[in-house]
Amino acid sequence: MFTYRGIILALSLAFGMGIQAAMADTCGLDKTSVQVSWTAYKTTQKTPVGGTFKKVDVVGVTSAPDLMTLAKGLEFVIDKTSVDSKNPGRDQTLTESFFSVLKGDIRGKITAVDMASHQLILHLQLNGKALDLPLQYEMVGQKFSAKGNMDILAFAGDSALQSLNKKCFDLHKGADGVSKTWSEVGLMVTGTLLGQCH
Repeated sequence: MFTYRGIILALSLAFGMGIQAAMADTCGLDKTSVQVSWTAYKTTQKTPVGGTFKKVDVVGVTSAPDLMTLAKGLEFVIDKTSVDSKNPGRDQTLTESFFSVLKGDIRGKITAVDMASHQLILHLQLNGKALDLPLQYEMVGQKFSAKGNMDILAFAGDSALQSLNKKCFDLHKGADGVSKTWSEVGLMVTGTLLGQCH
């Protein structure tokens, strides 16, 4: 004979199993796990300086029948003032002397995925310009990462680059005494997938 508590427990278990079954048939994305990291370079020896952004807002669909459908069309918006290099002084300099010189938001959207070559195309909007960047991606378990390179000058960012180099002139000197801020920047997007992604 079922008791009221027993019925509630049975319904709860059935509901939970239904959610798990639904998740098993879909590929989802944990929006809170998405992180955009960058690697900039200084000195003629190309010394790397890395960081992330604290605020990355993922918009659009976050679940789909498979990984390709999920990835294609995925879009994010970066708050460029939320730069985080684990150095508050550097973060302030980057915000005031670099990112504030660039116009508008930073937006990224995946427009194509080639699973055979593990390459995707990131349509990146920066400083009022939009360009397609090829990124190589990989999956390890439920974790994915995509990485590639961009050139600030390709986004008409020469003024921002000069502003940063002027502010950090002495800090960007290497052993040869030459101050250099590279226009090349490494870019990486990471996140955690949910359910069955293939």
